[in-house]
Amino acid sequence: MSLLQELRVLPQRRPETKGHVTDHSNSLTLLHIIGGFATSTAGQRKAREVLVQPLCDPERINRRLDVIQAFMDALNGLDLATIKRLLRTIHDPQRHWRRLVAGAATAEDWRALRASALAMAELFGGFPALIQQALLTWDAPTPYSHEVNDETAIVLEPDWYASTAARIENCIDLDASTASWQPSVKNGFDKSLDSMRLALASLDAFLDNVAVSEKTQFFQSSTVERSLRVLFYPRMGYVIQIPRTDAAQLELDGSIEQVLETNTDVFLKNDRMRQLDEELGDLPGAIADLEKHIIRSLEAATIPAMPALCRACDLIAELDCWLAFAQAALRFGWTRPEIHDRASDIHIDIVNGRHPIVELTIESFVPNTITLKRGDVCVVTGPNASGKSVFLRQIAIVAHMAQVGSFVPAQEARIGVTDRIFTRVKSFDSTGNERSTFMNDCVPNGSAAQVLYAHLSRHHRRIRQRYFR
Repeated sequence: MSLLQELRVLPQRRPETKGHVTDHSNSLTLLHIIGGFATSTAGQRKAREVLVQPLCDPERINRRLDVIQAFMDALNGLDLATIKRLLRTIHDPQRHWRRLVAGAATAEDWRALRASALAMAELFGGFPALIQQALLTWDAPTPYSHEVNDETAIVLEPDWYASTAARIENCIDLDASTASWQPSVKNGFDKSLDSMRLALASLDAFLDNVAVSEKTQFFQSSTVERSLRVLFYPRMGYVIQIPRTDAAQLELDGSIEQVLETNTDVFLKNDRMRQLDEELGDLPGAIADLEKHIIRSLEAATIPAMPALCRACDLIAELDCWLAFAQAALRFGWTRPEIHDRASDIHIDIVNGRHPIVELTIESFVPNTITLKRGDVCVVTGPNASGKSVFLRQIAIVAHMAQVGSFVPAQEARIGVTDRIFTRVKSFDSTGNERSTFMNDCVPNGSAAQVLYAHLSRHHRRIRQRYFR
């Protein structure tokens, strides 16, 4: 990982050193350049994964290069704005899947799953050629299947994703669920639920009518008639509520039972209240239980589809990643490298190569050409601040970009497959200041003479230990 940080492929985190001049160019890396074109977070993660895992198989490298070339050819006539809008809509289904399994899915989870399924249906239906290209870089052994239960399959039919979204939309009232995290079942989905909701909506008016009837039948006192109410309490059921001052005027017979008395009110239950308990019961609780049962059934129907949704999300991240590589190649004028296997004599042949980060931070970059065959050794010399370190990094980063399957910043490039890159370029030099690599080493450690003396002393001791024992 330190090599990739030294080559500015990944961000390098190190404490500020006294004497160093920090500038914006130090924070720019190859990951920022390519990842900046990715739309989704999953696509950015995939781009990072690609950059940190170079390949040694020329066939796989060329397959990635073919995909980038196809995307570059298609970008001019492509509705990129629509693709980016759909990519932004797709959420990672993993966390929603965990909540579904735990029975704790919120309204936001259902809303995100529906939006993701609709976006996937539009992507798979509207851009099938791009999906087929992304499949070329896919490592799954069975990249296509009609069977959702196939653990390695990716369902490519847009109708399947549309039906998954429709199942959620038909059941969950997403508009009513916005005010609460608890999902609500849509009206018209279940007749029993609709009838109970209708009864609950008219319950207050119905209880007022019952109160009028109870006043006339049981209580003759005009004072009591004006204060009597019929209410529902979850633990007591339907009861008659009257003030304590009026309750003293009542003569309770065997059919009327006092269930509760407070400082201000008395709560009574008669045969009519018991009948309401049996006929209506706890309407709010019954509605909540039925809604929970319906949502559990929806969860049971959705959970088997989640593996396919997750694999589709991974494929779309692959699409977003390689679209980002293609956009970067077009934007910065990168070209396709030729990849040679280990048997070839050509190791590195770069014509007018450029450093992909440095060329963006200075006004003018002078391209460099180098040809190295296997076994060649190249010694780079020159005055301070002449670009020796940038040249060395440029060769390494171009070779690295070629082996991850990316286009490279060069007029032409022929790269032989290698399995290691070694570097001793440890200084965090920058094009944003006027110091060379040697000067950056000198500033935090002392004068140039001290650094040179320390270097020569170590070298002299090494020679004496090796040859003059």
